[in-house]
Amino acid sequence: MTTSALPDSRPQRDSPAARGIDQFAAWCIALMPLVQLWTYFMSYIFDGSVARSGVQALAGLAGFLGVVALGLHDIKNLEKAGYRAPYAGWLVFYPAYLIARARRVPGTVMLPVTWFLCMLLFVFVSVTFDIASGN
Repeated sequence: MTTSALPDSRPQRDSPAARGIDQFAAWCIALMPLVQLWTYFMSYIFDGSVARSGVQALAGLAGFLGVVALGLHDIKNLEKAGYRAPYAGWLVFYPAYLIARARRVPGTVMLPVTWFLCMLLFVFVSVTFDIASGN
């Protein structure tokens, strides 16, 4: 019998990995504020002003529709793995969807935490950039 100081690499019994849940869609939803930050800067570079940018509004709509599509895919994955999926209406306010998902699926508490930290970064960087550029 050997004892190793390394943690066991097998997934825990109730973890999403053990249940075969694809976490990709949920992580994409959690990282969406970084995509929004990228579109914020791209619209500024190509349009010259974020305040006049129709690109920004279009990117926001595309991001919202992307979150809904990813969320519906995630709900299907959760149900296939035997979890009670969050109400699809929570996708309108996707941090609430991530919180509801974390309450139902053990080991996914970092999803809403990641969204919150990314959103703080988005707000801080965009406000700082607006102040620095005089907008």
